[in-house]
Amino acid sequence: LVTIQTVSFEAEDYEAHIETAAVTGDASDAARFLNARYVAEGEALYKQFLAQRNEMETKGGGHLSVTSSYETVRDDPLLLTIVRTETRSEGSTSVVRTFDTIDKQLDLVVTLPSLFIDDSYIDTLQRIIEEQIAHSEDQTYFNRSITIDPNQSFFINEQNELVIAFDKYEIAAGAYGPVEFVIPTEKIDYLLVSDRYIHN
Repeated sequence: LVTIQTVSFEAEDYEAHIETAAVTGDASDAARFLNARYVAEGEALYKQFLAQRNEMETKGGGHLSVTSSYETVRDDPLLLTIVRTETRSEGSTSVVRTFDTIDKQLDLVVTLPSLFIDDSYIDTLQRIIEEQIAHSEDQTYFNRSITIDPNQSFFINEQNELVIAFDKYEIAAGAYGPVEFVIPTEKIDYLLVSDRYIHN
């Protein structure tokens, strides 16, 4: 994983720092797919920043800061997982994280639906997470009910467990920040397509 482009903008009350990552491996279809997306999303984010800055200036000014960075979550012979983090500040601060996982051996991007035999995983994950929240000392920070998107952010940790990720404000008070839930494998193993990625 390398940085192929860094775009910075600094002016009074306005700041942007956007890093664009690239997965090395020219022969990899998965790498080409993600690299094209990373470039397009980086360019779109910078254009959005400039447009918002111009709009704010037209209305009398304001404060805007946008940063985008990335890091490797997991890198071993089987999986490469990358998380890209976008932080936006304009009064309050929002944090959006995007996880991408590549099966290096099969040369494909792993998606959440591809892990399961059918879409019943959505209700199952929701139930497991709501149970974890109910037993948490911090349950008052969380929404009373949550919704799992079919393509909810996720990664598979080094213990080969599924981790479901939520952005800041998505299901909890902003002070709690981004939230992650480790899903016990024994509660979802009957729904998995295989034990290639997730297993005890």
